[in-house]
Amino acid sequence: MKTVFITGSTVYSYFLNKCGYKLWLEWFGDPAEKVELAENEDIKLLMDYGNEHEGKIIDGIRAQAPCAVPSYVESDYDEGGQATLELMKQSVPYIYQGVLCQEGGIAEMIEEKKRQFPGLKIISFYRGIPDILEKREGRSRLGDYHYIVGDIKSSRKPI
Repeated sequence: MKTVFITGSTVYSYFLNKCGYKLWLEWFGDPAEKVELAENEDIKLLMDYGNEHEGKIIDGIRAQAPCAVPSYVESDYDEGGQATLELMKQSVPYIYQGVLCQEGGIAEMIEEKKRQFPGLKIISFYRGIPDILEKREGRSRLGDYHYIVGDIKSSRKPI
């Protein structure tokens, strides 16, 4: 069985198209039958603006301190997670588009579901690709510092 991941793009696609069946087809449908929809100009403008805004924010960060990007083969998130961890161990002040991975986290629920449904295969795995990881002072397994997650969005008012 194919493993699928729910990402920010998945959620965006669901709400944009208002169709859960489209997601099912995306994950499990025959790729030969896939038909690309025409681009919506308004959505494209918003996406372009968001990408431009994010680029300006990252350029501003890079002007103040080193900002690294993990190097990995596209879609190899295990490699991306390792590359991000290596940058963290190097104490890089900012990491752009780092890959965070964690197994487990909901052990009691998984054990309960396994008791209720013998033979059920549940994958407990979390992965995220935040826009920015920022180094801060404070104890962690890395040493006297840790990282906080940041998400870059444009709005009329800063939060």
